Amino acid sequence: MYRRTFVSGVSAGVLAMPALGQTALPLPIGIPDPKGESTLLPAVGSGPRPLIYLSHRLGGVPEMGRQNDAPWIMFGAMQRAGWTILRSADAGPETYGNDQALAYCARMCGKAIERMDWDGRLFSLGISMGAIPALLMTWRGLFPHPVRAVATVAGVMNLTKIHASPSDRRARIDAAYNVTQHFPFEQASKGHDPLNDFHSFSENRIPLLAVASSDDALLPIDVHAGPMIETSRAIGSPSELMQISGSHIGDEHFTEQMAGRVLDFFTVHGR
Repeated sequence: MYRRTFVSGVSAGVLAMPALGQTALPLPIGIPDPKGESTLLPAVGSGPRPLIYLSHRLGGVPEMGRQNDAPWIMFGAMQRAGWTILRSADAGPETYGNDQALAYCARMCGKAIERMDWDGRLFSLGISMGAIPALLMTWRGLFPHPVRAVATVAGVMNLTKIHASPSDRRARIDAAYNVTQHFPFEQASKGHDPLNDFHSFSENRIPLLAVASSDDALLPIDVHAGPMIETSRAIGSPSELMQISGSHIGDEHFTEQMAGRVLDFFTVHGR
């Protein structure tokens, strides 16, 4: 059985400014690329810092002050704890972990490291659809430097399953992978399904922390995070499932406590 950690679902709230007594965050740094700009979120303080490569949803999170600010609570807590984050654009909003997205992530990781005082430690974090590139980059060893550990929050693990339905999403995934009548999805996506291609990945022993909600009807635990953790642990990796409550990528996923839990996992496996 996969290992579970239970956390109560408490709403994070929305913060557009640092709370009273909190350290102000450094200004973000845009990193341009023909396939889309990524953003470096520097750690608070000076000296060498670890880097978290963040892939989020279909192409990124909203800017601060737009739509739902909850993810920024987590990111800010990580920055204040001394971790630098690269918020990746993943080469576009509907790349679904295709070759273009993976090449982009490798390229942007290198650019980010050139722009920061890096301590040599690299971690990967994927949120929702961003879990696909996060896991593929980690377990296929595609970043320019080895990843110590990977975490996902409400993440897609089973590309084959999400391709099955609904039809509009299937069409978008087919477009991302250049699927045709003579080049079917099963062939086009080979090596891009974290769960179903797991045993072909060269670095699949790198540990995973999967944060997933029992209330998530969009990405049920028994289809995504659960079997992914079982598969990982079956080969001896110390991967963990952290089960919470709340709707898909609701505020409960992005609290300061959640940031601390992810950083604890990274710290333990990043030594």
